[in-house]
Amino acid sequence: MRRPCVLFVVAKDWYFYWHRLAVAERIAAAGYDVEVATPPGRFCSAIEAAGMRHHPIQIDRQGLNP
Repeated sequence: MRRPCVLFVVAKDWYFYWHRLAVAERIAAAGYDVEVATPPGRFCSAIEAAGMRHHPIQIDRQGLNP
């Protein structure tokens, strides 16, 4: 049976690392798979080192289309 999964979609990898990593680690400790989608950046490898799968995406922060 697959574990439930939580996906974080964040505009900047550094923002996730500094502001959401602790929450994501607690979610993972509770038995969830945690995946993170951000544009490529220098914190992506640190996110993966924390045990989370990273998905590179493109986000236009000024756009209106989610």
